[in-house]
Amino acid sequence: MTASLLEKIDQYRLRGGRRPLRFQPHQVQVSSGVDPLGEFLELRFELDSGCYATTLLQEIMKSAV
Repeated sequence: MTASLLEKIDQYRLRGGRRPLRFQPHQVQVSSGVDPLGEFLELRFELDSGCYATTLLQEIMKSAV
């Protein structure tokens, strides 16, 4: 592997990026409460096959999960 080869490969690399949320969660339930550790928020939902909960949570929280 040489530096010139790496430079050539780099031009074909795919750039990652954020895409808008394109799926709809189902059976959404939200509850809150307090336990010995403090306040909490519980989210329950179902997603279609191929959809990821972390993607939905990132969109809700607007931060990396």
